Amino acid sequence: MANSRDWVCVRLASYEEKEESEYLTQLYRGRTGLLNNTTFALLAPDGETLLAPSGRGPQFVLGKRGNPDQKAAPEDVIAFAEVLAAKAKDYDYKGDLALLPEALDVRRALVVAACDNQPLVVLYAESDQARREAKAQLAELAWSEEFLGRMQYIVATSREELSEISDLPEGDFIAVIEPNQFGLEGKTLGSLEATKRKADLSKLLRQGLKSYTRVDLPSREHRQQGRRANAEWETVVPVTDEGKPPRRGEAPPRD
Repeated sequence: MANSRDWVCVRLASYEEKEESEYLTQLYRGRTGLLNNTTFALLAPDGETLLAPSGRGPQFVLGKRGNPDQKAAPEDVIAFAEVLAAKAKDYDYKGDLALLPEALDVRRALVVAACDNQPLVVLYAESDQARREAKAQLAELAWSEEFLGRMQYIVATSREELSEISDLPEGDFIAVIEPNQFGLEGKTLGSLEATKRKADLSKLLRQGLKSYTRVDLPSREHRQQGRRANAEWETVVPVTDEGKPPRRGEAPPRD
C-alpha cells in the first residue's frame, strides 16, 4: 500500500464503460482474445507504454499466474512492492492530489461500495458553484490519512439519481450511505448541509464509518442469497470473461 502511493491507481470500470473496455483489450487479452473481468497493468504517464507485463492481476508482473483462492505468497507481495518502488523512481512526481475519487454515477457507486464493503459518501448540490466548493472540501478529507481508501464517493446533480437511497435530507447535502448487500439500494447513516465547516464534515465521515455495518460473506453464499432475492445487475457491455456467460446477445467479435 505504501509503495502504491507513488502511483496513480485507477479502479477499472471494465464492463461498465464502453470506451474503457475497448482500451483495456489493448492492454491485455486472455485466451479468448476478449475483455477479461480483471485487467492489471503498470503504465507510463502517457497511458500507453507498458512498464511490465500486463495480465489479470499483479502476479503477472512477476511472471506468475494466480492460484485458485487468489492468495499471494508473502514473498510475491514483497517482490511486487519492490517492482513498484523501482519503476516509480524513473518518473518525477508533480503536484498534489486534489480531485475527488468519484465513481461513474450513483447506480454504480452503490454497487462498488457494496462490493468493497464500504460506506458511500454522496454530495448533492443544485448549483455548479456549490458543487465545486463542497467537492473541493470533501476531496481534501478523502485524501487525508484518516479516510484514505476507506469510503467511496459520488457527486449527484439531480434528485432522480438518488431514488434508490432512503432518508436523504432536503436541499444541498453531504450524506454517508450504507448500500444493501447487493448494491441496489442504500440507506442514509447521517448527513449535513453541504456548506458546513470541514470539522463538521470530518465528524460526519467518522460517525459514518462507525455506524456502517460490515457484512462478510463467502462468495458462494453471497451469490446464493442474490439468486434467492432476485437481485440482478445489467452491465453496460456484454460480459466476455472466460467461463462467464454473456450478459445478453452475442459477444463482440475478435480482431
